[in-house]
Amino acid sequence: MNEISTNTVKKYEKNEEDGKNILKKNKFFQDFTSLMRNVEFRDFYQNYFKDWSDIQTMIFYMKIYSTVEEIYYTKYKQNISDELMTYVLHQIITTTETRKVAVELFKNFKGEKSDIVDSTKLTYFESLIDFDKKNIMLIKN
Repeated sequence: MNEISTNTVKKYEKNEEDGKNILKKNKFFQDFTSLMRNVEFRDFYQNYFKDWSDIQTMIFYMKIYSTVEEIYYTKYKQNISDELMTYVLHQIITTTETRKVAVELFKNFKGEKSDIVDSTKLTYFESLIDFDKKNIMLIKN
């Protein structure tokens, strides 16, 4: 190996050792590197995070997902099924009233509102989503 290559390898070894120390101490980088190495997430990222509009849409869906998940768990003390979650998300997005309320509720995540979540809007959003005893979601009109 020539002298330049040996120096480069030593430089990278030092950088890797520094990175190893950062990873040991920093939970964010532990989670981030793990997530980015996850094949399923990486495929999702490449398919649905192509431009800023896609990114905003996906974050919006993720926020709605976690909100519905919390609403369901609070009410039934169990996790919502993937099938019911899919139905709920589809209904929220395709129903004008719920879509408008969801967009308004989550505007703050784009920096358009100063408050984190308006509790009045969240309560109204929850009231639009009603799970009956058969676990079928009803959108109240």
